[in-house]
Amino acid sequence: MASLMITRIPNLPPLKAVFGVARNELLPKYVSDLTARMVRASGYFIVRNDREHEECMPGPSMVNDKCPIASVIRCRLGSIVRNGNDLMVIAMGLAVHEAYINTIIANNPGWAIQYNTYYQTLIRHNEVEFTIGFSPDILLGYNGEWHLVEIKSSHPRPEHEAQLALYYYLLRDYYHIVRGWLVAYDAVVPYSTRDLEALAGQGLDYLYTVRRVLDSWRDDKPGFIVRGRCPCKYAPACPVWTGIVAYA
Repeated sequence: MASLMITRIPNLPPLKAVFGVARNELLPKYVSDLTARMVRASGYFIVRNDREHEECMPGPSMVNDKCPIASVIRCRLGSIVRNGNDLMVIAMGLAVHEAYINTIIANNPGWAIQYNTYYQTLIRHNEVEFTIGFSPDILLGYNGEWHLVEIKSSHPRPEHEAQLALYYYLLRDYYHIVRGWLVAYDAVVPYSTRDLEALAGQGLDYLYTVRRVLDSWRDDKPGFIVRGRCPCKYAPACPVWTGIVAYA
């Protein structure tokens, strides 16, 4: 059976701009420009998901070997990356990311960091490994508080089909609960709506648990945001590439 664990992550900076992914060919250009200006004003990082123009980028670069499309480049604060490729806006700056990881390690016996990069951190809890970055976990933030939702499933391929269905439901049903600025994009999914709904009915009870949790927060948590990630373990298919940007 699947299980859902929600852990409050205290002592992180208040929620400002959240994160997102924008593809200029699918979103109006002014949306990307507006998002970039908003995030620059908030003092957070902007990184680009593109490996072709690393030489023109400030700061160190890191290639995620689990995903062939991911060459994640950490830019200096205030830098703006704007071109015809993907624009990924990360509102959890490096300091926030490190505080988040360190809080988990300090407050939860059994956690240990396996490796840590600017964007991706693999941590271990007893015998369970998962990644902060591209992983089967979701970050929830509302009213200046961050929560980690860890999802464990007995599905034969939980990192793929289960996440697909989960992301699908989050994107389909919860756009309307995000307040303020919103930029959202999900990539071409090689599954039909019927396929995803069928997956959600194959013992993936945590989908409905998550949806009930979200429903319970919807009305009285106006700063609510959801972060979804693609299951890049199965690249190059990378079927779900999601992002939601909100200004809370």
